[in-house]
Amino acid sequence: MKMSVRAVACLIAAFTLSTPAMAKYVSAEILNCRAGPNASETIITKLNRGQSVEVRETSGTWSRLSAPSCWVLTRYLSEAYVSSSVRSTPSSLYGSTRASSAKKPKASKRSSSFQSGCPCSGSKVCIGPRGGRYCITSGGNKRYGV
Repeated sequence: MKMSVRAVACLIAAFTLSTPAMAKYVSAEILNCRAGPNASETIITKLNRGQSVEVRETSGTWSRLSAPSCWVLTRYLSEAYVSSSVRSTPSSLYGSTRASSAKKPKASKRSSSFQSGCPCSGSKVCIGPRGGRYCITSGGNKRYGV
């Protein structure tokens, strides 16, 4: 019994020490990389959105990066790539803002055409933080892919 507890403890210690770095991406526009896991620590460098980093350790809400060796708030890291620039959608996709005397065809309820407006109850198409298009339904829910 003593031997099996010791063996399990050694395996856990070996796994913890040999945990490989996890690749993450910066999701904040600019992220301060600090000397320690505290907001009052000195800023070593600043990281840009979309920059790839390797997390070596996590302590509470802070993560230690490998290169550069510094600490960042974990909530500003993402497992998925975050684009370094937000693309704006040309207004021509939403139709002209000028008044027209010609009748415009009505959009079907299932149409996903941007020129015809939103198939939801409203006509406003929103763009989410990662570039996805959505509108708000009459029930207050988001409808994606419009």
